Amino acid sequence: MGYFLFYAHGTTPASAVVAAPKILGRVNFLSSEQVSETSNAGLNDEIELDMHGIQPPAPGNSFYAWLLGDQNSGDSTVILLGKLTLVGGNAHLLYMGDAQHTNLLDIASRFLVTEESATITPVSPSPDYNTWRYYGE
Repeated sequence: MGYFLFYAHGTTPASAVVAAPKILGRVNFLSSEQVSETSNAGLNDEIELDMHGIQPPAPGNSFYAWLLGDQNSGDSTVILLGKLTLVGGNAHLLYMGDAQHTNLLDIASRFLVTEESATITPVSPSPDYNTWRYYGE
């Protein structure tokens, strides 16, 4: 099982002392065990997300969780895991994967939470880094 630890996304002034990022949750990769004898399908094909100490989004906005491909390879893989619901500053999400039981660790190396309009579910994360709230790789 693999996992990401992630932290609040933001910029730090160059003159500031850099502290270790505060860990706000984790992403666990789970296996449905719908395995194939000819591929790695069914391994690491589900995601369990747990976050804590999260401030609510602005009115009219929601948090959306994403998996992204490797930043250095030019990979354009983007997977919407789902809309996060906060209860007492905590969020839990279980992503059951796709019908092909794709091994998510093979295609994704980054995790992202964006804050975007709640009226329309986005098809990809906003390229505006000001909407990026939590990030890990």
